[in-house]
Amino acid sequence: MRRTLSVLVAPRDDNPYQSLLYREVVEAGVPVSYAEGPTRSHTLNLLLAPMLLVRYRLRGFRILHLHWVFQFSLPWAPDRPWAFRLMEWWFAVYLRAASLLGYQIIWTAHDLLPHERVFANDERRGTSS
Repeated sequence: MRRTLSVLVAPRDDNPYQSLLYREVVEAGVPVSYAEGPTRSHTLNLLLAPMLLVRYRLRGFRILHLHWVFQFSLPWAPDRPWAFRLMEWWFAVYLRAASLLGYQIIWTAHDLLPHERVFANDERRGTSS
């Protein structure tokens, strides 16, 4: 039985480079889908994110491409320290779920530092002299 490649992408972004990348992948015959939540609520979609991993895994997706992590922020709690720690923990749960489900996880590293704070440790930077 031949296994086919398929890529689940998180998150979808309006950046034109992301669509250019995946257009090439699709043209090469690889199915691509975005791990978008089923609701209009960002918070509810975050809570459902591990279940989406299950759904796509059952549909045969084997690769999870994490393009950015900005989806693991709570827009209604931008300056709350507990929110950064909670989302850091929830991201670890998400990664663990993906791993347990057998996804191969691929990361895209764009920048050394995030554009905006997402997790509690995003601002823990060393200084050099």
